[in-house]
Amino acid sequence: MMQAAAEAKVPTRSQVKNAARTDENPLVAKAVAQLNQANLWHKQANDAILDANKIRKQLKQLRARAARKTPVAGQMPEDKENAGKKLEQEIQSLLGRLTQAQRQGSELRAKSQQLKRQAKLDFERAMLHIWPQWLQNREALTLEDNINMPLAHNARLRSVHKNMPESAGKSSMPQGQADMSLQVPALSKQNAPADLNTSTFQFSRHEQYFAHIEVHDGDFIKAGRDGEEESGQVQVSAVPLNEIHQWRLMISDVRGNPVKDADIEVQGHMPGHVHGLPTKPAVVREIDSGIYLVDGLKFQMKGWWVMKFIMRQPGSMDSQVGDDFFTFNLVL
Repeated sequence: MMQAAAEAKVPTRSQVKNAARTDENPLVAKAVAQLNQANLWHKQANDAILDANKIRKQLKQLRARAARKTPVAGQMPEDKENAGKKLEQEIQSLLGRLTQAQRQGSELRAKSQQLKRQAKLDFERAMLHIWPQWLQNREALTLEDNINMPLAHNARLRSVHKNMPESAGKSSMPQGQADMSLQVPALSKQNAPADLNTSTFQFSRHEQYFAHIEVHDGDFIKAGRDGEEESGQVQVSAVPLNEIHQWRLMISDVRGNPVKDADIEVQGHMPGHVHGLPTKPAVVREIDSGIYLVDGLKFQMKGWWVMKFIMRQPGSMDSQVGDDFFTFNLVL
């Protein structure tokens, strides 16, 4: 009887996993403290910059007064000289305050950005503890490396005006077209900004949530249940070109708790070509606590894509007031 009672108290694997999720992760606590401090520094930086702008306006007014200052009838020369010196002292004092405010704002903003990057890194590490069986790829999403096809709408050449600069691009396979007035290589893709953030881990716009995206393999769920991921045999998938595929979207709040039963809208577009996705992807189900399966994704072109996941709040379907969202940049 005593042995049976002892065996009954042994928690199951799922109970242990859920208990580990609810316990406060030290990395999450550290990241929350860093995020709060970074936001405080950011606010102080904005206040310093606003103060600098006010000082700059005061300087402009003082310099305008000094430029149009005219002699007053009956004013002694020494009084005029003293008034000029006083005005110059005020200008120099404001210049000192301006320099100090600008320096303070710049330093606080740099410290805030650096600390927020560290908080983001700690949230990434915490996610590995929250979803060790799901999070398989921490790197930026890439395109499958066996792609060998035209890049932009499958068009290499187009008819253009004769004054179009040659620097617009060069075709790798020039072709002769009798019905074209002029042969000029067409642009194949736009250039993404050099400092573009392509991380698959992002804070939400209001920094209330943290999310991660990665390509979902159809056989992944079965492999995870069989424990295959523990032996390192699960293969990380790349983004296929011009094929419908699925993603996993993992969402937690900034306390490290999975966000369940969220109403999520999926949007996407290509900034350089000013068009959206060729399909209408959507969240089809929640495959685990805080893990959402996004189906219907398709990218028909290489280049810079922007994906947006909007978390709709109850009663806000007609307005984005109260909504929060994640933005991910992809360079495929």
